[in-house]
Amino acid sequence: MHQPKRLTDGKKYNGCNEKYNGCNEQKYNGGSLYVPIDWNSILACTKPVTPVSARTYLINVVNRLNRHFAMVMSGKNTGSIEVTRMHPNPSEKSTTVTLSSWRCKELFPRKVSIAWTESGKRRRIHTTALSLWLKSGNRREVQLDKAACAVPLGTDAAVKWLKKMLQLVEKNECPVVFNALNARTMVYNTYWDVVGRHRKHEWTPKRISQHIYRILPTSRPFKGSKLRLRGVYMIDIPSIDVCHDALAKLNEKTHRQ
Repeated sequence: MHQPKRLTDGKKYNGCNEKYNGCNEQKYNGGSLYVPIDWNSILACTKPVTPVSARTYLINVVNRLNRHFAMVMSGKNTGSIEVTRMHPNPSEKSTTVTLSSWRCKELFPRKVSIAWTESGKRRRIHTTALSLWLKSGNRREVQLDKAACAVPLGTDAAVKWLKKMLQLVEKNECPVVFNALNARTMVYNTYWDVVGRHRKHEWTPKRISQHIYRILPTSRPFKGSKLRLRGVYMIDIPSIDVCHDALAKLNEKTHRQ
């Protein structure tokens, strides 16, 4: 009788240098076939590594992991991880299992390892892919309670701000430049203009940044550092098309409820 295979062999994985070939076969689990997670594709990165490409790489790793993992945010399994197992036949429905974060770390120990030089200093990230995903503000989250809202909490003001900026672009009156770095102080001022300057004490720069990151994940800088240009702290605002796509996805999630 064909025995189930282990999900991993415990090998360490270097996201840039080491190859792993044990992820291209279908595996048997309790009588049903599923496509194992393709860690080669998830952790693949290009060289040379620059500060910008390193941040983009880490964001992409989290986005790829979102296809397979989701943090449960409601119900009795709150804090657990929902793991999606893809069926080899695209027309067949995928299956999901709910596991503890500890169990997931045991089953999926693959590593992200990337190094780069920034401002003359050597920086390095060496951690498990799952730990990176757990700490990311861009990780996928699911509400198992049907009454729960699909749009991340607290994004209403950020959505209103982004819609306003896109409207001003059409009139050639938008102070924010899309697909470019923008001074954070200027972005915060446009945000206060939208939510009301009388609420400035409520909407601190840090809170504004966090809410923008929730709807525009690519704007989030690497942990522990902020982009600066000629000594001015900057925030990367993506292109108009990316912003429209982000709003469309949030709107789609809302209508699914």
